[in-house]
Amino acid sequence: MLIRFVLSTLAASCFAQAVVSLDANKISSGYLFLGPTASEQSHLISNDGKVVHSWPGLHEAGLAVKLLRDGTVLRSGVIHTSTFNDGRGKGGKVEKRAWNGDLLWSYVLPFENTLQHHDVEGMPNGNVLILAWERFSKEQAVAAGRREAIVPDGGIWSEAIYEVRPTGPESGEIVWEWHAWDHIVQDTDPAKPHYGSAADPRKINVNFTGGVPNPATNPDWLHLNSLNYNAKLDQILTGSRPWSEIWIIDHATTKEEAAGVKGDLLYRYGNPLSNRAGAAADQTLINQHDPQWIADGLPGAGNILVFNNGPSRGYSSADEIRPALDAQGKYVFNKAELIWSYAANAVTPTGGSAQRLPNGNTLLCVSNVNLVLEVTPEKETVYRLNLGAGDAGGYTFRANRFYPDSVELLGTPLAGPAIRLTHGATRRPGALAPGALGVLEAHEIKGPVRIVDSAGRSSEAVTARQSAGEVQFVVPSAAAPGPARFFVPGIETPRDFRLQPIAPGLFGINGKGEGAAAALAIVNGTPVPVAAYDETMKDFVQRPIPLIGDVYLSLFGTGISNSRSKPAVAIGGVAIPVAAETPLSEFPGVDQINIGPIPRTLAGRKNAPVVLEIDGVKSNGVQVSFE
Repeated sequence: MLIRFVLSTLAASCFAQAVVSLDANKISSGYLFLGPTASEQSHLISNDGKVVHSWPGLHEAGLAVKLLRDGTVLRSGVIHTSTFNDGRGKGGKVEKRAWNGDLLWSYVLPFENTLQHHDVEGMPNGNVLILAWERFSKEQAVAAGRREAIVPDGGIWSEAIYEVRPTGPESGEIVWEWHAWDHIVQDTDPAKPHYGSAADPRKINVNFTGGVPNPATNPDWLHLNSLNYNAKLDQILTGSRPWSEIWIIDHATTKEEAAGVKGDLLYRYGNPLSNRAGAAADQTLINQHDPQWIADGLPGAGNILVFNNGPSRGYSSADEIRPALDAQGKYVFNKAELIWSYAANAVTPTGGSAQRLPNGNTLLCVSNVNLVLEVTPEKETVYRLNLGAGDAGGYTFRANRFYPDSVELLGTPLAGPAIRLTHGATRRPGALAPGALGVLEAHEIKGPVRIVDSAGRSSEAVTARQSAGEVQFVVPSAAAPGPARFFVPGIETPRDFRLQPIAPGLFGINGKGEGAAAALAIVNGTPVPVAAYDETMKDFVQRPIPLIGDVYLSLFGTGISNSRSKPAVAIGGVAIPVAAETPLSEFPGVDQINIGPIPRTLAGRKNAPVVLEIDGVKSNGVQVSFE
């Protein structure tokens, strides 16, 4: 393994005393974005620890700082109040700043007993989600059913999430809101409100204290510490540190609906003790931070990645989970599959973050020990950055990496040419496989693509087809799976991606890997088309295949021929025999899979999904229809 040490001199422009790069071939490119609490500034730093850009702040830093898709920085600043003066993670004022540091927006929630804390989240529509404490007096808490013995004299802090639309430099309109207090339950006093079953997973037990230290004197009852918004699902992911669990909340509601049954929890996971669904041994999360959906186009897309602090077990971890769904596609409370986990040789009781990167690596911020790590899916540490040195060092709540062609950096001096790498069959971002067809889109491509694999081997990819701004290429069959990067002639900065051992894909006739299959039906020895172009719909539509006599299908895909086992194919859930599969020499990177005979039980099926599976990995689903 290539061992490389980069030592940088401590100076104002340098963030770390020592950056240790264990394997330069496996480290992601780009810049780290973070906002240490010891500084009023937020920073982008290079992999060697040098500050390349900074944004100022007007207030003592809160914990939240995020680089948004429009290139602005959203951060919180501390406002000292007597009501919330002892709160860990307090903020108060939310600021948005341009690249040049200009203050674009400043906002304080206009309520006396409310204070922003821990996190904020920018939304695609330009609005901002704000996490906030809201105080209830001791009398209010007891009247709502909380046991008096666990209510501090100064009252109790619950949680709220506000969606604010900026309306001016220092103003905003609250267009949506969710309050935990609207969804509490208690089972101690039938005469008081909110009486019901504390085992109801949709509700928040107002008398559960979890890991709250000294609940009789500590008002911070729930201590939510994160916000993550999923625009596709229109859901919000958050998490309670003392309860050691994550929650999903439905955002597709009105203000009024959010206060009712539709605003109850959609999902919870991590500590079934909170709703009497299990024992202490069933707890999987311990004081976690930064749960987030893995974005589309990244390995593990759609799963949830969470930084699992684990102070009581002595180490922190990054855990990737897949929430359980029932037959109707609804979440199953307290259930999830652990997909991947990395145990760090360090622990942070507070703070911490985890981010999935395009090459499949995971970036961890271990806050209390001032450390950023990058690890491979095989759990090899390939990068280590000390945050505890330099003028801007110290405790950092969260760290994220951005690439030169990230939308967040477009139009800035650090931006690189926009490059899009997709799977040749599905045209979707994501992992490729050795021998598979890939598609590279860039403004100007001056020559063949070169790929460097995880073993450090550099090889030129065979160009299958090239046109203006696009190259279709074949990943070298001998390339080693793992973190990889590709180099484009004329573009200085390489791009990261991941090589999977198997990444099967089936072509759709529209070239997008969806809809009608790119396939040929053979009915009693005669070719029959499976789709036709519809001028009205401006798309290909299914043509039903007659199931008369012997019927076979020839499917076309990629990422298949380099496998060591035979693929399996199902149509509408029915297994179909695979007669043969072979690469097409005249179309590099394209594989042909012949299947059949097609059983007559599929007669009359319309738009039946065709899915190929090999080595436990399923392809995208294209469709065929039968008479």
